[in-house]
Amino acid sequence: EEKEKEKEKEKEKEKEKEKEGQFCGVFIYNKHVQISFSKGGEISDPNNLLSGTGKLRRHINFNSIENVKVKDLKTLLIQASKL
Repeated sequence: EEKEKEKEKEKEKEKEKEKEGQFCGVFIYNKHVQISFSKGGEISDPNNLLSGTGKLRRHINFNSIENVKVKDLKTLLIQASKL
């Protein structure tokens, strides 16, 4: 029984090391696509692409593929994935 408890503790420690949960989501609407960042309030956004006023979540809407600034979006995604 003691060994089992020790194994469970080790499993818990390993889980703590893993990054769990989502960092963003993609939502498709009739007239636009939205990318929402779970911790968007913590992301550096010098080009003011993100919208939202909540404590954490921010989003960016695209109504056309031509409006997607790939370089800027990639930067936001990389930042969000590290939070």
